[in-house]
Amino acid sequence: MLLRLILENFLSFDTAQEFNMFPNLKREGNTHHIYTEKDIPLLKQAAIYGNNAAGKSNLIKGIDMLRSFAVEETFLSKDIIERHTYRLRKDEATRPIELLAEFEAEEQYFIYDVALSHEGIEREDLYISGLGKENILLYHRSFEVVELGATLLSHQEEQWKHTKEIVKQMLKESHRFSSFLSLLKKFPVLQNENLENASGWFTKQLQIIHIHSE
Repeated sequence: MLLRLILENFLSFDTAQEFNMFPNLKREGNTHHIYTEKDIPLLKQAAIYGNNAAGKSNLIKGIDMLRSFAVEETFLSKDIIERHTYRLRKDEATRPIELLAEFEAEEQYFIYDVALSHEGIEREDLYISGLGKENILLYHRSFEVVELGATLLSHQEEQWKHTKEIVKQMLKESHRFSSFLSLLKKFPVLQNENLENASGWFTKQLQIIHIHSE
């Protein structure tokens, strides 16, 4: 389940804009529209409305782009980044597109946070979400350098010693615009349930229905 989505420097979104499924608990009516048995209260459904060109379609394009980046190793390119960057600022060439999704998968909560620039992947972070408290880092990636968080490294340290430099070389050359998450699906050098659940949410649970979909 999607908890929130944040988009910045993406199409019509200049500064960070957030869509979330958190209810207004000050409104006491319509409580049957809220999941109360979860770790935090969440809306069962939501609708977005607004004028033409207000950004409704661009929000869908944002979550679709994040999904494609997470699961398709050959999806992203410099050209795609240039076509989706907010254009009405002088510093557009130096600002990355920033996309963040917080979601629930297999009763665990995750945050996937990326910054995509013309030079490559400035940031790709995966956390176990603390739901407003301290998050637990699974991995942090800056361009071709990937560092594992303590929780993940404790079970993968020996394996990571032998594969870290190989991964670095791949992300520097042939897979500069690929997500580390998509590469882990193709080359499962790290075995971890949290990585599988986070990747599985994008591939199996997140369903995006476009305007002309059937």
